[in-house]
Amino acid sequence: MDRIDDADLHGTRSSSYTIFVPLEDRPDETLLVHGYSGAYDRVSTEVADFLRGKESTDGATVPAPTPETIARLKRRGYLTGRTPEQESALVAGLAAR
Repeated sequence: MDRIDDADLHGTRSSSYTIFVPLEDRPDETLLVHGYSGAYDRVSTEVADFLRGKESTDGATVPAPTPETIARLKRRGYLTGRTPEQESALVAGLAAR
């Protein structure tokens, strides 16, 4: 299985609006809910741990998932290049509509 190069993740972090919901009946999976995109996805605990490790742009301590998974996490809003301040401004703009 191909893994993404850490350089490809430079400048990305887990969105401040990612909500992690442990699934009691499936301990090897986590439900991700994104606060402003409305996305929700069931992922492996490894993917959830990766996102938890990307809460800053300093680098993940958990190996990155496949390039396809990274692309999906970005598309769904869980992984972002926005700073916390930029995300907050975006949400404020959405709320003002």
